[in-house]
Amino acid sequence: MCAMTLSVVDIATSRSNFMALSTHEKSQWILNWIHSHSSLSENGQFETTFLIGSITVCLTTWLAVLGISKSTYYNMRKKFQRGVVEVSRSGTVKGKMTTESLSAVAWLQDFCNSYAEKLPNESKLNLPPCLTKQYVYGLYLEKATNPVSKSHFYKLWKRELPNVTIPKRSRFSKCDKCTLIKEHLATCREKHQRETLIKMREKHLKQQK
Repeated sequence: MCAMTLSVVDIATSRSNFMALSTHEKSQWILNWIHSHSSLSENGQFETTFLIGSITVCLTTWLAVLGISKSTYYNMRKKFQRGVVEVSRSGTVKGKMTTESLSAVAWLQDFCNSYAEKLPNESKLNLPPCLTKQYVYGLYLEKATNPVSKSHFYKLWKRELPNVTIPKRSRFSKCDKCTLIKEHLATCREKHQRETLIKMREKHLKQQK
């Protein structure tokens, strides 16, 4: 774990300085950090650098040292992606979502980072055309501990990630491989076989980019 490279002094100082801030100041500090430490990578995704003292660390360590929840971080990151630069004085962002909604948006963002294709000279992201929103929701259900409803998932998608779309294809055409994997997963109960099928599905979706 990258935390092992940090000194006790750097950990204590960083956490103490952050915890001394008010709720509003913490939110603004996180948003400012993302703005000032993010750059656009070659694949069109924003990558953020995380530091404790002068040491570069992973996101997980950065959050743990400072005492920031994942939901708070992803909420601020979402605002950054929208171009928001200032948090409301109430200490929260207007329209604050529930933990379940934040988790759903975070999952969808990660899913898009893995499988969506960025169109050249556009902010639009296209998921593989073999997918449907209902199928994506099914994938989300496999991972979610406290899932939101399908209708709410669709609303969150439309509101929070409007640039993510699934290209239209003929309603009579289907991806045979997607269908086959889905059918096998629906009936398979053996853990090792399910893991193999899930890896096959992930590989297939990445090949569609």
